[in-house]
Amino acid sequence: VDSKVHLNYWHTRGFAQCIRYTLQACEVEYTENKFNYDGDKDPWFKDTKPTRTHPFVNLPELEHNGHFVYEHNAICLYAAWNFKREILGKTEAEQAACDMLFC
Repeated sequence: VDSKVHLNYWHTRGFAQCIRYTLQACEVEYTENKFNYDGDKDPWFKDTKPTRTHPFVNLPELEHNGHFVYEHNAICLYAAWNFKREILGKTEAEQAACDMLFC
């Protein structure tokens, strides 16, 4: 994959790990920025979030070639759909099993 992928999340354990696993399974190289929550002084709230125009701006956030996707389930599905579609399953039963993982 020769497109730029960037992940933003809090510097904490949480939903971003399933995104990292999905990106790894899709063999996607990506960069990551981890924000430390410090209220209104935090760079996410002060500098980054105000520049976003999407109505669902939140962390985790995945940027891919200027396109932004928010929330872990949507990001995992977006990554699989765009980078390695076959991991979403070939049969209806396999696809249902994948859907259960992302719910």
